[in-house]
Amino acid sequence: SRTPDTVMYSQWDGSTWTQPMNIFFAPASDGNMVIDFPQAVMDQQGLIHLIWLSQPNFPYYTLFYSSVPAPQARYVQAWQPKQALAEDLTGTEFSIHIAYEPPSTLHVAYARGVASGETTEERGVNYIRSTDGGVTWSEPVNLFKISNLRWGASNVRVLPADDGRLFISWTVWDETGNGHAVYFIRSLDGGLSFDAPVLLAQAHENDYERDWNSL
Repeated sequence: SRTPDTVMYSQWDGSTWTQPMNIFFAPASDGNMVIDFPQAVMDQQGLIHLIWLSQPNFPYYTLFYSSVPAPQARYVQAWQPKQALAEDLTGTEFSIHIAYEPPSTLHVAYARGVASGETTEERGVNYIRSTDGGVTWSEPVNLFKISNLRWGASNVRVLPADDGRLFISWTVWDETGNGHAVYFIRSLDGGLSFDAPVLLAQAHENDYERDWNSL
């Protein structure tokens, strides 16, 4: 047997780190006791917003969210109960990303679908947002559908800018598991609507891959 993965937290006070502590455990009821890709941002009000992946919904991954006032983050009981934002994620590498836009908007993009192998449903890239600091979240918006049922998405990146501009990029991997292409999409109204996706780079016959995009 093995112990479930945990999300660990430690705080730097300017001279030392606090003792690491477990703040969230992976669900152990079905044996899929994994936690992947925890990411956090802090807003202007001093709230830490945390997302991570776990797998209570095998073979899919679930996107979880919690928040805490930064001064209280070293106390386990101060963290908000975890909230499932979506339950149909691939869990592929770096396939979730969160970004903060002042004063109170959070942007999250993620790769959707079964993790690997051929499937009967199209994988893709989805987007959700919160405009009230994580209290409520929008319904998922599908940014991109991958028609090849053996391909999927990973390495999702989100970058908000001024004047309501929002940029998102991702990798599409093929049946080899390597990056086949890199795509980019933008919104000019803060994520309410998006332009058509743009192909930035594509692997050719002798290329190893096109991957590891960054914004």
